[in-house]
Amino acid sequence: MQTIRIQLRKSTQETVELRYWLPQKNHYESRRLQLAEIADFLQQGERDYYKLLPNLPGIGQQLFFWLDGDGRWLSRGIANCRGEGLVIAIDTDKKLAHLPWEVLHDGENFLVKRVNPVVLPLRWIEKETEGFSVEARQLRVLFMATDPEDVQPKLEFEQEEARILADTRDFAVDLRVEESGCVSELGKVWSRYLDDFDVFHLTGHASIKDEAPYTPYFITETEIGDRHETTAAELAEVFRFRFPKLVFLSGCRTGQAPDKGAVPSMAEALIEQGARAVLSWGRPVEDRTATAAAAHLYGKLAAGYQLAEALASTYQQLFKQNVRDWHLLRLYVQGECPGALVDVLGDVPPSAPEPAYQQFLDPDTQLVRVAKPSEFVGRRRTLQRCLKAIRTSLGVLIHGLGGVGKSTVTARLLERMVGYHRLVNFRQLDEDKLLKTLAEQCTSERGHEILNGKLPLMQRLTKFFTEGLNSKEQRFAFVLDDFEANLELRNGVYVLQPQVVDVLLALLKAMQNSQLPHKVIITCRYDFTLSELNHRLYREPLGALGGADLIKKYNRLDSFNGSWQFQPDLPKRAKKAADGNPRLLEWLVDTPRNKSTGILGSTRPLKLSSLRYLAQRWDSPQALTLGMPYPSCIAEAVRWAAMPT
Repeated sequence: MQTIRIQLRKSTQETVELRYWLPQKNHYESRRLQLAEIADFLQQGERDYYKLLPNLPGIGQQLFFWLDGDGRWLSRGIANCRGEGLVIAIDTDKKLAHLPWEVLHDGENFLVKRVNPVVLPLRWIEKETEGFSVEARQLRVLFMATDPEDVQPKLEFEQEEARILADTRDFAVDLRVEESGCVSELGKVWSRYLDDFDVFHLTGHASIKDEAPYTPYFITETEIGDRHETTAAELAEVFRFRFPKLVFLSGCRTGQAPDKGAVPSMAEALIEQGARAVLSWGRPVEDRTATAAAAHLYGKLAAGYQLAEALASTYQQLFKQNVRDWHLLRLYVQGECPGALVDVLGDVPPSAPEPAYQQFLDPDTQLVRVAKPSEFVGRRRTLQRCLKAIRTSLGVLIHGLGGVGKSTVTARLLERMVGYHRLVNFRQLDEDKLLKTLAEQCTSERGHEILNGKLPLMQRLTKFFTEGLNSKEQRFAFVLDDFEANLELRNGVYVLQPQVVDVLLALLKAMQNSQLPHKVIITCRYDFTLSELNHRLYREPLGALGGADLIKKYNRLDSFNGSWQFQPDLPKRAKKAADGNPRLLEWLVDTPRNKSTGILGSTRPLKLSSLRYLAQRWDSPQALTLGMPYPSCIAEAVRWAAMPT
């Protein structure tokens, strides 16, 4: 794309020179302006734009006519651009970054709505920059959401991640998530990756201190989830000498220059710290706008579009969706605007690992048993604790009532464990089943020879982990899902079945003896103990959803978000009956086989067999036969569902 550069240079105490560097010319054209004229224009912009419902066409025309001047420099530049596209790079000096250049309007339409040629205004910091290598591969994005405990309102960052994945599925964007929301933890992650990411995406709340020195900041988390106000300088320390090609500060006001433009925005400050290109928002922005913009932008970048082209396409997509705050999206760059971040792969289909949730199948129906990314909510602290524990132990045991999401959390953990080969064992565990699972993924002759050998199981597995892997880099993440099938009740306490003890201990001891970072995740309704096991696994009790996470879950279900209409008191009764249990909520209101009813909408009492089946999904068959009481939420649900309607 061609570029018009627009600069202000001080001339006298009262005047400045406005320079226009037009495409394909080695010299600039200029005109002189009074500083008072610029001050008046800035004051007018502050008054007319930075309010709830600004007159965007009117403001855009004033900006355009002022910038165009008598010489019609901008009009001529656009007219002479022969279909390549045009970048209008406006210097941030003299508070120009504070003006809303995105709404430039030539009297007929906004410039960013043009398609022939494409026209894109951006904020430019003059500096010599080096080019970066562009490879034919997937776009690599590191995504971090921040969600401190004491910060409101809660954001739907899970939906943002899911939307990005959905909108870029044809290009298989390599989206990796840093779950901590903590800048110091981000620094550790960033230092571990040899291959730099193309994009760092930070989503959450951001703001500006309302007193001098009016410092912009992003609200991140401490290691224990408390609020921390991160400045551009702190964030830059993470990337020092290895900045990504693009940083997206997806937080309110990250692109707004405070003190009427006198103080650099967080985006501009990050550029001054060394970032090459930073996307940001000029004022408070709606969640759905931020999500839609990011998803479309990354799809275009993954398809090999230049950054300016991808951003122009994003503006046009927001117009199509009738998004009112499209104009708040602001791009800051230093030097030349980056071109394509990756090359297209051509006819080579992108390779992507199977999503973790698809590996959690019901053996009878072959249906996925866990929430997809678009359905997942909450469990942030659980994920943070488990990921931290996995780094220092053999694995984790996640235990809790049926339906609270143990398998879903496990699928989420697997998505975060980049580079691990996932082996999922559903319910019963025995030696033959374990060896069969390992053999099915093994492509090494030596590996098959070891698995079919005569050594005891623990020695055989140890040897396999050290000598029989497909490659030296292969690492396993074993998932023992619905592990309660391997327990039995003895004197009111759940213990491992005798034959399972040998297999589980053999696996864990072999993993430890190999001195390789293989991991295991166990999901079970009941906590259980084994003296040789206790110190090797981190235990995470999982309870019902509550607080903001539960509200998010309600918003995902049509019966609670207003999409379906029932008797007024039914949703309230369903919430009380479910008591925060996600699966029970879905069964009460959104049964997969009949979306129009569910138990909540049933027209007659359920049969006893149906009630028993419902109860079995939350408590074990053993508990039913022994006459053990149901958990309170199940008892309430069963009593309520059996009442005549």
